[in-house]
Amino acid sequence: MKNILTLIALLSFSALNAEGPSRFYANRSIQELSPPAFALEMASKEFINTVSLTTYSEADKFLVELAKNEELFEKVKNYHLLTLVEQIVVLRNVFEIEVRAMNITPPKLIIDVNYERAAYFEYDLQDATNGIVYINPSITFNTNKFMSLSLLIHETRHSAQLNLAKNVSTEILGHHYYQAFKAQKDLSGQLGFSDFLTLNNEYEAFLFANYTIYKLFNGTIDMVDMGTFASQVNRRGKVKIDLQNLHDHHSDRLTEVFNFLMIDQNNLLQNK
Repeated sequence: MKNILTLIALLSFSALNAEGPSRFYANRSIQELSPPAFALEMASKEFINTVSLTTYSEADKFLVELAKNEELFEKVKNYHLLTLVEQIVVLRNVFEIEVRAMNITPPKLIIDVNYERAAYFEYDLQDATNGIVYINPSITFNTNKFMSLSLLIHETRHSAQLNLAKNVSTEILGHHYYQAFKAQKDLSGQLGFSDFLTLNNEYEAFLFANYTIYKLFNGTIDMVDMGTFASQVNRRGKVKIDLQNLHDHHSDRLTEVFNFLMIDQNNLLQNK
């Protein structure tokens, strides 16, 4: 009976979103323009499986390195109590440790309280750098004391992805990151919330940052707007939407099932 009701709900959901591209839910018509770039496409199934084996372990490695600096680690644990000036100092130090843990050439870091966005990663697939990380902690300072820390971890993670995309483009992760970074620019202006956030580079970077925040604060911090539910972990440390499971058991209607499971996040965001 439960399966029948779920099927009816899925069919109803599909009908409601048949009028045109959604600005919140995932759009198969857009994602199939570059299947290897998106986590919801079957072309990315092997990528999703690989991420499940690497992202958590690499985040744990970063956390081990962070904990070695006891003074900094204590400040990170009390990040929400710091002044803006103190947070900026912590962000620079966390950046250095994350880059070292990922064993990459550092991207350029710009922390600017006058920058127009809370965070941004600037990149060029053709140059020899690992991009530029922009952070403006003042934008979220009064609304979410943890956001700038999470965003720094997220944006810095992109530099590790970019490094793979440029140097190991034939390997699973590198290939899919390259396609995602390319699609992010090629499809600029066409991507709504879930389309953008299920680009493979965004999906993984949010997963990395959200899992790190989960471990740092013992699951007490839940930032519902940091990626889709596929990149967020619940209080038990499990992803809210398991893409591995969707690829294994719902490959014929993966986008529809994902969108159905995203209704809760949509409601939460509208009620913020």
